[in-house]
Amino acid sequence: MLLIDLVGEQSFRPQASIDVHRLDEMQVPDIDYMKIYFNAFDSNCLKPFFVTHLLRKGFDKVVYLDADILAVNNFSDLFAMLDHHDFVLSPHWLQPELAPKSEVSAHNIADLGIYNGGMWGMRQSPGALDVLEWLMRLLPRCGFDDRQNGMFVDQKLLPLAAQLFRSQFGCLEHPGYNVGYWNLHERNITRSGDRYLVNGHPAVFFHLSGFRIEHPDVSRSTAPGRSNVCRS
Repeated sequence: MLLIDLVGEQSFRPQASIDVHRLDEMQVPDIDYMKIYFNAFDSNCLKPFFVTHLLRKGFDKVVYLDADILAVNNFSDLFAMLDHHDFVLSPHWLQPELAPKSEVSAHNIADLGIYNGGMWGMRQSPGALDVLEWLMRLLPRCGFDDRQNGMFVDQKLLPLAAQLFRSQFGCLEHPGYNVGYWNLHERNITRSGDRYLVNGHPAVFFHLSGFRIEHPDVSRSTAPGRSNVCRS
């Protein structure tokens, strides 16, 4: 866990099983300015700095997850892919023939990025560090949630990274990963005993983007990010 800031003198006591890293442990250029001009959502731009910090501390493989992700299974398929790829991403859609049935338009998917930024998989390798270095250069300038000016945090840059570093990238096509309202048109979710299946495969994680506990049947977005209300 990366702790970006504390509110006043309030103490933070994590569980013993959680390692907490502080922002001042990492060498982030101009971080004092970034904490001023980035809001909490924009602070996704710090993601590659934190992952690089962990890889340099000796971690062999790192999986980043957004805070609104519910993991229901292990990530064995992703870790297996990281034996062969430096950087692994999960796309929003998997089945082109079902795209017309989606409540989220192809225009919105293309506009916000074909890969979901809520999960990254990386391994300790020069290739992964090259990708992270490229992102660390761009995100402090292009990592805003500013769609009018063509920016949507890291998610708009991931397709470009996947193209520029295509030999290092892997695309995770397991339907049990990254299940969200944007792909419910192609994911058949069933329950078998105490576990969930997605298209007959074990569910791994659900991305609860836009979920509000007071309105569990309503998503607060029309695309994988933020926009208007849409019922799934």
